Amino acid sequence: RKNLRSCTVDLIHSCREDDVLMQPQIKELCKEGAIDSTRGLSSYTLLVTDGNATDNERAPFEPYVTSDNNIRGDYNTLLQGVPNCRIGKGQRIHKEIVSEALSKLTQPYRIIVSGPQTFNDAACKLLEECGGVDPSTLTVLSA
Repeated sequence: RKNLRSCTVDLIHSCREDDVLMQPQIKELCKEGAIDSTRGLSSYTLLVTDGNATDNERAPFEPYVTSDNNIRGDYNTLLQGVPNCRIGKGQRIHKEIVSEALSKLTQPYRIIVSGPQTFNDAACKLLEECGGVDPSTLTVLSA
């Protein structure tokens, strides 16, 4: 792949345990970012809360074995040893994580918030509480 950007990308990914997606691809992006921060992800924070499917409901994405023999959904094993990755089991996005991410930003930057409306509202409130975010650098996408 060609290097088409000259900035770093940090990802804070918050989801339910039964809805963790794209982990093999994210792992590869983390490995690329560990070598060259203008490629891949320079840091990745995965915040995982319990799934909410009951015995009578089906989880959004059931675990399955991928072509490289990883069990999709086994993010702990898949991301083990990835140096620029951390997992917050049982955590939701909170002020400390947002403040830490904001402290690492270098100019120019863009902040993208994407999720259900309640998540977007909470994330934007956290950004406001942490301060120093230029509204022109913020893009909010509804999922």
